[in-house]
This record gives sequence, C-alpha cells and structure tokens, in this order.
Amino acid sequence: MYRLLFILALDLYTVHSCEVCEPCECNVIKFHRRFLCTANCSDRGLSSIPGTLPSVIEVIDLSYNDLHNEDLERLKLFTEYLADLNLSYNNITYLPPRSLSTASQLNVLNLDGNVLEKVDSTSFGHLKQLHKLIGIHAKTFEENTFENLEGLNDMSIVFGSKEASENIFSHLKLKSLHMNFKTATRIPEKLLNFGIDTLVDIYLNAPNVESLHENTFSGLTILKSVTIQTEKMQTLPTNLFHSTVNDDRKMPVNLVTVIIDGVKSLPRNLFDKQQSLKHLTLNNIEDLILPKSESQVDTLDLSGSTLYRISADWFIGFKNLRFLNLSRTKLIEVNNDTLMSLSSLTVLDLSYNNITNLPDALFKSSQNTIVAFNVSHNQLRNISSRTFEGVKSLEKVDMGNNKLNFIDENAFRDQFMLTDLFLNDNELVYLSSDTLFDQTSLLDLNIARNKIKHLPERLFRNARSLRRLDISGNKIQTLPHDFFETIRFLEFVSLDDNPVHCDCPLMLIRDSMPRLNLIGKCEAPPKLQGTLLKNLKLNENCLITTSPTVLLTSFSFYDASLVLSSTLDLKTFPSTISSTPYTYVTEIVEIASTSANHLYPSIVQIFNRDTPEEAIGNDFYDTFLGTSAFYIAIGCVVAVFLGALVGVAVVMARRKLRSRAYEVSETTEIPNDDIAMALRHVHEER
Repeated sequence: MYRLLFILALDLYTVHSCEVCEPCECNVIKFHRRFLCTANCSDRGLSSIPGTLPSVIEVIDLSYNDLHNEDLERLKLFTEYLADLNLSYNNITYLPPRSLSTASQLNVLNLDGNVLEKVDSTSFGHLKQLHKLIGIHAKTFEENTFENLEGLNDMSIVFGSKEASENIFSHLKLKSLHMNFKTATRIPEKLLNFGIDTLVDIYLNAPNVESLHENTFSGLTILKSVTIQTEKMQTLPTNLFHSTVNDDRKMPVNLVTVIIDGVKSLPRNLFDKQQSLKHLTLNNIEDLILPKSESQVDTLDLSGSTLYRISADWFIGFKNLRFLNLSRTKLIEVNNDTLMSLSSLTVLDLSYNNITNLPDALFKSSQNTIVAFNVSHNQLRNISSRTFEGVKSLEKVDMGNNKLNFIDENAFRDQFMLTDLFLNDNELVYLSSDTLFDQTSLLDLNIARNKIKHLPERLFRNARSLRRLDISGNKIQTLPHDFFETIRFLEFVSLDDNPVHCDCPLMLIRDSMPRLNLIGKCEAPPKLQGTLLKNLKLNENCLITTSPTVLLTSFSFYDASLVLSSTLDLKTFPSTISSTPYTYVTEIVEIASTSANHLYPSIVQIFNRDTPEEAIGNDFYDTFLGTSAFYIAIGCVVAVFLGALVGVAVVMARRKLRSRAYEVSETTEIPNDDIAMALRHVHEER
C-alpha cells in the first residue's frame, strides 16, 4: 500500500518538475511502468549547460552543441538521478574528475565525436553502475583507465595513438567491444585475452594495420560475432578462427556472424570447423575465392568484391542459403546453372553490375522459394518469356535503370503473387495489353522515365489491387477510356513530366475519384496549360457532350482509408529499388548492400531495446492519468480490505467479551439473558 502511494507520489513529482526546462525540450516518458523525465538539448547552440534543467532529470541529450571542459562542472547539479547522458559532438578535450562524481546511477555515457587529450582512472572513478560507454576517443589512455568500471559490458573506443597497451582492458567483463585504431599499425597479440569468459561481439576497424596475429582471438570460446574492417591488410591467418595443432576448444569455432571488409584475399580454409556460421559478409575483397562452408549459412553478402563471373560449383554446399547479395561485384554474366544448388534462395540482389542478359529458367532450383529479385542498374536490353519460367513465388522485382527496350508479353505470366514491379528508367516504347495479365496481386507499378507514348486498352483489366502507379517522365498524352474501369483501390497516380491533354475522360476521372492523389500538369488545351491535375474540375461542356459511360458506373468508393501491409518483411539489404517521389504506407522489400548484422541484432542493438522509449498510442493505461487512476483504485481496494479486517476483528472481540459475560453471570447467579448487567458486573469487579 505504502509502496504504491510512494510510486504515485514520485510520478506526480516527476511530471510536475519536468514541465519547464528552456531552452531544452523536456518530456515525461513511460518506462517499465515508471515515468522518467528526459531533456532534449541536442543541437541548440549551447555553450553551457542550462541551469533550468529539473533536478529529477534521468535522461539528458546535450549532443551537437559547443560545450567545453569547464561546462561539465555544472553536471553535478543534475546527476543524482541521471541514468543516460549524451555529450557527443561537442568540444570536450578533458573530463574533470568531479564532473561526474555524483552520477552514481549513470548507466549510459556517450562521448562520441569528442577527442580527449588524456584519460585515466580519475575520469570514471565513481561510475560503478556504468554499463555502456560509447565513443571514448583519446590520444592517450593510461593502463588503469577503466579499472573501476566493474559493471561495464558494452564499449566503443577510438585509439588516437600509434600504440595500444595490452592491459588496457584488464579487469573488465565486456560482452561487446568496438575498437577503432585510427593511426595504429599494430594490434597487440594479447589485447583481447581479458574477454575469454565474456566477449560475445567484437568490431575491429584498423585501416593502417597490415596483419593480424593468428592468436588474436585465441581463447575467446564464446565469441559469436566478429567484424574486421581494414584497408592495407593483404590476407588473414588461416588459423585465425581455428587451430590446426592445438585444441579447437580454445578457439572461437562457434561464430554466428562474420563480416570481413577490405582484406585483399582470404585463405580458402579460413572458416573450417565453424559449425554455427549463419551470416557471412565478405565485402570489397579483390581476389575472392569463396571459402569452404557447411550448409548452415543463411545470409551471404559478397557486395563490393570482384567476381566478374561465377562458376557452377561456387555455391555447392550452400543448400540452406536464403539471402544472396552480389551487388557491385562487376558481374558481366549469370548462367542458368549459377544458382542451381541454391534450392532455398529467397532474396537475390544483382544490382549495380554489367549484366546484359538474364538466362532462361534462372530460378529453376528456387522457383518455389524466390520472393525478391533486384537486377537494377545493369545493362539488360530485353526480358524473354522464359526468364521467370516456372516461378510461382515472386513478390518484388526491380529492373529499373537498365536499357530495356522490349519485354515479352508473357514475361510475367503466372506471377500471381507479384506485388511490386519496377521498370523505371529504361528505354521502353511499348507495353503489350497482356503484360500484366496475371498480376492480380500487383500493388505498385513504376514505369517512370521511359519512352512510352500511350498505354494500351485492357492493360490493367486484371490488376484489381493496384494502389500506386508512376508513369511520369514518358510521352503520354491521354489515358485509355477503360483505364480505371477495374482499378477501384487506386490511391496514387503520377503523370508528371508528360504532355498531358486534359480532356473530358481525364476530368471525369478526377471528378469521380476525389480521393485519388493525381500528380502532374496539363499541357493542353492552351486554356488549361499549367493546371495541376489535382485541381482539375469537370466543366459544363463535358457534362453536356459526354454521355454516361461504363467509367462512371464502375467506380466503387470506400470511406474507410485502406492501410496496406506488405506480406513480405525482408530487411536484409537496404533498398536499391528506385523510389517514387511520394510517400505511401506499404513497405517495399529492401534488397541491396548491407552487412548481415542489420538482420541479426548485436548486443548493442539488444541493449538499445531496453532504453526508455516515449509512450505512443491512445491506451488510457499508457498515460500518466491512467496510471494514477490505477494506483488510486489499488489504494481503495487495499483500504476496503483493511477496513474489512478491522471490522472482523471488532466483531470477534465483541463475541469474546460476550462469552466472558455469560461465564461471569453463571458464577454470580445473574440472569444469563441480561447481558448488560453481566457486563456491568464485570466492570465493577475490575
């Protein structure tokens, strides 16, 4: 009871104290059924810490300002409850020992974008609760700098010196460590020995380091994720992740995610004995021979590496591979046996290459699994009727930014699942009326910036689900009379940069579909030149001269807004699908270059999920008023319960006293039925 009342009082005090903090923006957010006071002071041009910040502040963002060393002394006024402090991108070169001396509750400290001259143990001496330190960058680190940070488990650090001490991380129990060696040319062999029982995630950026010792990761048996980024490294030791002589139980043979970027070439046996490898990223490798691998790999990203051609046996053994990124690999051809062994392939990205032709039956082995295909920014000239032969599962296709001048009318036959088709920025002059014959699920069609002069009748007769259509940048003057005959859910049409003749059929469309977002301008007739299509109104001449048509009787209107949701949620690769110049709700599959750790969160990302988030929504119980009402209701229930207990106790006491009165009356020969006299007699005896 008292605890609930205390929490309620604390919440009320937090809300009241967090109302004003100019020039910052203060908010109260809900976190784990508590209300926290946060201050957003980011990018306010501050040269000192505002004195108006409430003393109950728990989260402060002071990033992108002009704070200096002496300004940090004022932090002592607000650190009693402070849990999250962001000082990134200021002009801090030194951490005064007393500036954070009272921040005993601090959990997260962000110093990214500041270059400190020197850091030692006095800088963080009192931060025993700190478990995440972000972007600590110093020219000099003393060996004992972090010895008091017993609770630290997540760190990103930038070494500004050419040498790093082997013992700098001694006594730490880090789970995640991100290291950036800006100028160092050597990484100590035993630098990571401290993390034998704790390290799970390592990120290593060493642009000037030319080699790694084979014992760099020795002993890190629970390591799950490794990222190595470099510019001058020629190769990696064959035994970097396993041992050919010693016991493999002392090596990281259970890696799940490996990202290697910038190494010139890799030994073929680098990943031998890896039994858990799921996500493999090999970016910008000049001499790439695909390492031997077991069948457990799920994601393979080779973007930026040099391939040119792929032999038929390249992917043998990758039978469970689902996501394959070959973008920017200088590919000039793909054969119909290239993907033969990839029977589970779901997403394929071939964008930004020099491919001139797609073979017949490209997806023969994955015709029931392939969902997204990106071949944009290549040199394709035509699509035959056999390219997607047998494929039944395709949902997203991006062929934008090629040199397509012909698409067979049966190229997309039987593609009933297709929802997004991008043919923009090509050289198409004509589309057959049967091009979209089977596209009953199509939601988004982009044929912008081609050379199309007119759209054929009945092109969209089966595309009943179409929501967005971009035909901008063509040579279209009019729309066919049956254009909107079956498209009842259309939300967006772009005719921008077309010589549009605003005739009566177009006016009827505009007048009959007021919810349609129609983009473009009239080119003709002269009196309407420059008029926005969205402002087009049906004039009297059209009303008089136009007889009723199927167009006017075939529309179906819905008052409720349609919220679309894609059936596919693949975020392995960021989008290279050509974007349309508008915003819409449906989520498009994103299939371009990224590292696999975007799909599988690191320890840092998992931590971020636990940081306070502002309450969103209209749920009454997610508001302060709702929570207060909840506490009051609980208090009332407890009060009623206590009252009932008191009542029961009184009744029991009276019964006991009455029983005693009967006993007294029997011994003093007072009538048993006269309870009042018995009580009086007991009182007199006392």
